[in-house]
Amino acid sequence: MGLSVRGTDASWYVVAVVVVSLLALAAIVVLAVLRPLADNTLPILIIGFVAPTLAALLSVLRGQDTARAVAATNDQVVVLHDLVNSRLTELLRLTAAASRAEGVIAGAALPAAPAVVVGE
Repeated sequence: MGLSVRGTDASWYVVAVVVVSLLALAAIVVLAVLRPLADNTLPILIIGFVAPTLAALLSVLRGQDTARAVAATNDQVVVLHDLVNSRLTELLRLTAAASRAEGVIAGAALPAAPAVVVGE
């Protein structure tokens, strides 16, 4: 679907929040129609408390899903980092060994220098 965050589908949470809000609105309208002359303040307050509470609960659940997806992504990044880092370390070690061998070969090709006596 269109609403996805890091591999999780967010559309069901959005639909659930909309449905809960519409049910609360319908309950308030039905209450006002069935009891037009009565004081509907308390039932409307209760309905007005339940709908946002359920919407907040759904938001918390959505946040937990997103946190799990982010944690899984972070784990994949750490594995990739370790893989690249170990390859880079091996490349540096081999480059150092090759440079040293090249220096040894170049040093062996030089003519022998006369001995220098210090202090004469």
